[in-house]
Amino acid sequence: MSVAGRLFPCVASPVMTTPALSTARLSLEPYTPGDEEDFVALFQDVRVSRWMGDGPCTEAEDRALFGRIFSKVYARDLFDVWAVRHEGRFVGH
Repeated sequence: MSVAGRLFPCVASPVMTTPALSTARLSLEPYTPGDEEDFVALFQDVRVSRWMGDGPCTEAEDRALFGRIFSKVYARDLFDVWAVRHEGRFVGH
């Protein structure tokens, strides 16, 4: 059972997936492998990365982090992680 299922058994289904969410301006969608370059560019921007975790990381570390979204977070259904898009263009995490 997923972490969410153990913490909130009344609302969590046994097989959960990250949903896509939309507003009038933005969409939040599960990452795809094709988002890697945008993800790494965002995390390599020191104006952004200084507010995330322990601050800026190496490009290799950011690529490894992106890989863990698929190998751990999505695969084990740990929590939801989204790519934020505006008019189909990647704008955030």
